Amino acid sequence: ASSLAGELYGLNVLDEDCQDNEENLTRFIVLSRDPEPLREDVDYKTSIVFAAGDKPGDLFKALSVFALREIDLTKIENRPIPQSFAEQAKGGGDGADSIFENLFYVDFNGSPREEACRNALKHLSEVSPFMRILGSYPSDLIKG
Repeated sequence: ASSLAGELYGLNVLDEDCQDNEENLTRFIVLSRDPEPLREDVDYKTSIVFAAGDKPGDLFKALSVFALREIDLTKIENRPIPQSFAEQAKGGGDGADSIFENLFYVDFNGSPREEACRNALKHLSEVSPFMRILGSYPSDLIKG
């Protein structure tokens, strides 16, 4: 991110030009315990993380909650994490069933302000053993 990003969001630049490859692209996020209210006149993207079950069709069920409501997914990433960390994030369990659990990071067009998105997120929380909303942000600030 450029120093302009720091200026836009009131952040301090700790270091500049620290990459070792000129083609390097890095994205940063700003976290807050007190999110900005969602506005009616702004289009948003939302980022979530969830775990799918380990039975055939569980990932399909999780992703279908968006397709059924015609919500556009703009990014899907899978990150295997040690089972013990996944259990701690969910608040329990002994992690004995498998070594890793796949967490899926998804960005979609929309926000919990919209009924279809609220319903999709509620449905996802019913079919997924773990789901968290990471945040919503104006989509015009994001490229790609």
